[in-house]
Amino acid sequence: MFQPNLMEAGHLHLLAIYTCWTSENDIARIRDDDFDSATKSSDDQDPRTKKKRHRHTQHQIQEMEAFFKECPHPDDKKRKELSRELGLEPLQVKYWFQNKRSQMKTQRELHENTQLRNENEKLSCR
Repeated sequence: MFQPNLMEAGHLHLLAIYTCWTSENDIARIRDDDFDSATKSSDDQDPRTKKKRHRHTQHQIQEMEAFFKECPHPDDKKRKELSRELGLEPLQVKYWFQNKRSQMKTQRELHENTQLRNENEKLSCR
């Protein structure tokens, strides 16, 4: 198979453009990535891959919702107890409560903004 010499006149321009736009660090990173991918075995996991998303069961959600109504800011002890009962990691419970509080805040602000908008419309119509 024919492989062109990059130093020939037609390709030298492309090589010059590529090296102008690519920093030394980028070139070194590209080389390292190529080396890593060539030397990695198939059973090694890439540390840059995303973790699989975990979805809670309906039972877990119902239990956390009920607990949230009673206590929207559980301490470590309560979170650990709830996580043990539901078969979840304490961090999963912690993040669920953080997300739920954020969601509630967003809904509250949306409701308040809608009320203010309605009041402003009433005032402007007078």
